[in-house]
Amino acid sequence: MKKENEDTANQERIKIERRYGDHYSYFVDANGLLSGEWGGYEELYDCGPNGEAMFEIYYNRFSRHIPINEFGYFYNKFSCKKYDGVIKLPKVNLYICEKNGRFGLIDEDEKSILHIAYKEIKPYVWGVYPGYGRRQLYMLGNNFDSMWEEEYKETSFFIVATETGKFLYNLSKRTESLVYDDITFSDWEEHPQIIYKSGSKYGALDLEGNVMLSPNYELPKFRHTLFYTFRGKPFKVWAENGLFCGKIPSSQYEVCFNVGGSSLGDGGCFYVSIRGDKYGLISDKQQIVAEPVLDEILLYEPKNVFSKGCLHKTIYNDSSKLIDISFIIARVGDKYNLYNLQNGNLVLDNCDSVKYVYSRKGDERDIIEFSQGNIKGFVLWNESIVSTANYEDISFILVVCKV
Repeated sequence: MKKENEDTANQERIKIERRYGDHYSYFVDANGLLSGEWGGYEELYDCGPNGEAMFEIYYNRFSRHIPINEFGYFYNKFSCKKYDGVIKLPKVNLYICEKNGRFGLIDEDEKSILHIAYKEIKPYVWGVYPGYGRRQLYMLGNNFDSMWEEEYKETSFFIVATETGKFLYNLSKRTESLVYDDITFSDWEEHPQIIYKSGSKYGALDLEGNVMLSPNYELPKFRHTLFYTFRGKPFKVWAENGLFCGKIPSSQYEVCFNVGGSSLGDGGCFYVSIRGDKYGLISDKQQIVAEPVLDEILLYEPKNVFSKGCLHKTIYNDSSKLIDISFIIARVGDKYNLYNLQNGNLVLDNCDSVKYVYSRKGDERDIIEFSQGNIKGFVLWNESIVSTANYEDISFILVVCKV
């Protein structure tokens, strides 16, 4: 013990003093051992393992209090001569270190994981929020309390800013993504995603930095959730385990999104797939109704009535069994088709026109009208076709449907 006292007798020490600016005060080391300005200072009651005095200083950049001993060692480990600041990350026992405005990542033995060369390093976890029972993305911060530390046990990763963009670093796998213009994360609770920007568009990465969704999407301000604009309307897009909406293989299409439902099989919802400049149709049961060969999909859009994008109704069939019918119109070249999304039937093909006839009563009385050459007619809810090919006058049907 005496030798330790002799060894430390002439060792440099920090001397924290308050200074005053025009409108604020701050703390500095009057001896110049510790660099920078600090937002707070407090001497701790407990000493270090060798009896050295311990202090807490407020690290402004991270809005956290960090310990430093009287000799200028952060956490009693890392010299302030080598680092301008060091902050410990909870749970993972790693440290973000700063020097001359650049940041790196080190472990407890001071082994470098990310060199001190980056403009910013933000730590995140992919974990289970206590009480919710579902995985979420969380940024490690000052409010990462003991309950979280006990219950969270998942993947840690970092969003790292370089001079040209940002990349994703997965701590568990030691993998890095490519550098993108920006990387952020989705705040959509049901389907959190890591979102990257390339040019003016956005896509999604998995936790190892692999591309799940190519940059074909939009990211509205204040809403960290991907959208695809189709016929002037935004549709949410997400992927999981290589599947669009957790259902459709993402390797088969450039874009795919759910229309009219939660993608949980509720009647009337369906998927629009895109490959190149062509569109396809997929039912809520993941049945391919039309491959991406369509030039246009015409959504059912009645005024002042909630719509699932298709003309949907539940009816009794000939066996008195309830079945769903979902009509959707599509254009191929200058011709039009009508599909039933529920059974995949091509109800009308190669028509000159097919359109939704909107009544004043909403979809209960709306119907499909078509023309094919000299033939004009209507499609009833059971897929029956009533046309001038069979009847001289069908105007009565139109009147009834518009009442």
